Amino acid sequence: MFIVDGTLSTDPIVYSSIRTFNTSLTNYQLVPLSASAYDVPAPVSNQLVYTLFGIVDTAGVLRSGPENFNAAAYSV
Repeated sequence: MFIVDGTLSTDPIVYSSIRTFNTSLTNYQLVPLSASAYDVPAPVSNQLVYTLFGIVDTAGVLRSGPENFNAAAYSV
C-alpha cells in the first residue's frame, strides 16, 4: 500500500509499505499506519489532498473501512 500527495497513483509517494496477512484467519486483520509530510507548500486551493492505494493479490480479501486521515497543518 502507499499514500500519495494528490489523487493519482503517479503523484509523489509520502508513505509505502508491504503487509503480509495470514489468509487462514477469517476475522478482521487491521492495517494501522502513520505517515508524515514535511515542508509541504500550501496549494493554491488551500486543500491538502492525500490518497491511499492498496493492492491485493489474493482472492477473497475484502475491505471493511472506514479509512481515516487526521492532519495538522502549521505555518510560520
